[in-house]
Amino acid sequence: MNGNKHRVVLSFGGNLDNTLYCFEKATKKIKKKIGEVEITSSIYSTQAWKMEKDTPDFLNKVVVVLTDLKPKELLKATQKIEKKLGRKTKSINQEYKDRPIDIDLLFFDDRIIYKKKLVIPHQLLHTRKFILKPLSEIIPDYIHPVIKKTIKKLLLSCDDKLEVKKQHTEKE
Repeated sequence: MNGNKHRVVLSFGGNLDNTLYCFEKATKKIKKKIGEVEITSSIYSTQAWKMEKDTPDFLNKVVVVLTDLKPKELLKATQKIEKKLGRKTKSINQEYKDRPIDIDLLFFDDRIIYKKKLVIPHQLLHTRKFILKPLSEIIPDYIHPVIKKTIKKLLLSCDDKLEVKKQHTEKE
């Protein structure tokens, strides 16, 4: 990586009426507070993962960002953006709730971080098609630093049965 810039991959997810608006606002706030948005996936929809059957479908996308921030600073910045856009609580013990936006840190360069409040790469991303599909669209050959497989191969071997459909292509 050139200089102090880090290449990070973030995922956006949400399932409330204002989710697309939140994605748009979050992208603008990221450009202003975090760094340059290098590439953005299309927006995908999928059934709510591990939630009640009548829960609205989720929208998801991933973005690659170049930033000067350190991992903990990045986490604080993304959580601040979530809060400003209406996120009330974080998921605890895999108990998921409806939300306008959720921003997860998927990758930070090729670093592996295991801290109490920050695990990178995201420990569940290889089990979630709604993350792997948009990742496969924009960085299919990126090698997961822990699992040592490309995103494309992780998607092909993923057991997640939920259908993930491309909804929108964004122009950044």
